Amino acid sequence: MDASRRTLLWLRPEQAQLARALAERVGLEIALYATPPASRSTGAADTLAGAFPGAEPAGDLRHALTAPGLDLALFLTPEAPEPGAGPDTSPADDPEILRYCRTSGVTIATIEPAPATVMDWRALEDANLLTPIRVLPLLAHTPVFADASEAISTFGPVRTVAVAARAVRRDGSLGARLFDAMHLVHALIGLPESIDATFIPHRQAPTHQRPAHSPPESIRRLHGDLTANLRYAPGAAAASITLSSRAGHWFRGATLLSDHGCIRLDETGFQRFDTEGAMVDSSEPRTIEGEPDIDAIASALTRLLDPHKPAPPPLDLPPILAMCEAAILSAHTGQSEPPAAILRMAGAD
Repeated sequence: MDASRRTLLWLRPEQAQLARALAERVGLEIALYATPPASRSTGAADTLAGAFPGAEPAGDLRHALTAPGLDLALFLTPEAPEPGAGPDTSPADDPEILRYCRTSGVTIATIEPAPATVMDWRALEDANLLTPIRVLPLLAHTPVFADASEAISTFGPVRTVAVAARAVRRDGSLGARLFDAMHLVHALIGLPESIDATFIPHRQAPTHQRPAHSPPESIRRLHGDLTANLRYAPGAAAASITLSSRAGHWFRGATLLSDHGCIRLDETGFQRFDTEGAMVDSSEPRTIEGEPDIDAIASALTRLLDPHKPAPPPLDLPPILAMCEAAILSAHTGQSEPPAAILRMAGAD
């Protein structure tokens, strides 16, 4: 077993199958696992013990992180590690956990946005505690997007972007899909002037989510569907996103338009067409290994843990988080909301 893959899991019991598949695919040595207090029961304990027979159950996440030789903490749920914590208290926000991981060399890989707001980013940035956190999987960090980069660079200014993503509950919140989509849009055409969004909650959403059509304030508590139109300077660019955390089969893809034609990409490859509809470039089709969500997360983890692969550039978190927050605020108010105002309030503009 690779010495750099000794892992602590933080997960809900229903994510055991996902975590076990990731461990087998990536070659993780699951040393310990822990679950949020609300998920603990005899049945849950039996499920996790059956999934990870060689691992040790941990009741206290902070103590578990001090286990000898630990290299990776894989957070599959954003729920708080102790009872009575706030509704948006994730272990990936805990200064004590982040400080320990930074000093001990433990990498935190999370499938949920971390931090969750621009203000949270400011607090962690000021405390120099962002180093151990890696958010994945991100479509803009996939090999397919890297393959398409040359085609995009010769494509001329992108004038329109349409992003679609869908998943199931085990893959994380709608906020995870939102963060991924906003990261991609920002990488392609930058910060929009305003965002107009609509949210439809999942009818069987967790009990902490409000039943009305107004979304929860936390990005990591979003569950359901979200659409948004992103407006830029007149004539400069436009973007749209259509996302769901309860739409079944995993999918992430984007369509890019410019004066030179169209680029379509998803996790299987990309195609570029000219303005007459002729294909002028494409990638070799990529084979998805097993379940597409497991493939996406496992591929991202493999790249993260491969010492021979260059690390992706640091995330430009303030504008990405501001775009996410503006979308949530717009769904609350029913009006277009400017991400720049959120950046100014946090002193991050």
